[in-house]
Amino acid sequence: MKGFPISSFLFWDVNAENKYNWQTYRFAENFRQGEIHNEHANLDGLKVTLVLDGQQRMTSLLIGLRGSLTEKIKHKRSSSLDAWRTKKLYLDLLIEPDNIFDEDEDERDEQLFGFAFHEHKPASLPGQLWVRVGEILEYGDRESFETFKARQLSNLRQDATQAERDIAARNLDRLHRMVWADQAICYYTEELQDYDRVLRIFVRANDAGTKLSKSDLMMSMISSRWADISAREEIVNLVLEINEGG
Repeated sequence: MKGFPISSFLFWDVNAENKYNWQTYRFAENFRQGEIHNEHANLDGLKVTLVLDGQQRMTSLLIGLRGSLTEKIKHKRSSSLDAWRTKKLYLDLLIEPDNIFDEDEDERDEQLFGFAFHEHKPASLPGQLWVRVGEILEYGDRESFETFKARQLSNLRQDATQAERDIAARNLDRLHRMVWADQAICYYTEELQDYDRVLRIFVRANDAGTKLSKSDLMMSMISSRWADISAREEIVNLVLEINEGG
């Protein structure tokens, strides 16, 4: 919402004849706290693009715009059905940082927009006006968005000031522009079907980040080619078994 760019993504378009050569997983769109497993992806009838770099950013975008976050209530037993609350991302349209392009390097002092996860749409108390962020995906063209904006602004309390109406309108415009207009995401898509080349691209792209050892890369390459069982599940289960036995 502040106009900052999102770091680049690295994609790999996989040809139809090669898409079943790898263990592929769906992104966690509806995330449950504590889960570490991603579901296997059903590739039947689909054109496949794998995300090699930027998986955490992609997951965040999916949860915030289309999905949900399920969290456990403190002091409740995990096995209890009423211990879990599924929430979606909302935006309080009446919160606007004083300086959107704040140059202060101390992030603790950085003013933020009013994003928060809620189980239900919060009531519009004085000084608040909430909208579910994912609704913006339904209004790509300008005409339908203006109708949506007018409907949201009509939900302002009667005692709302003109300044509050202006802030809410600006925040809605920013949200629409952020999703539908701003080219804040950069990406590169590899099309060659050479796994060794893709591996080298991945290593170079992450060279400035967490250092990956040769054993890390080798395990990734070997496990991606396991045909009859899921390497990820086998390794995770092995680690759990070791920890429980220790």
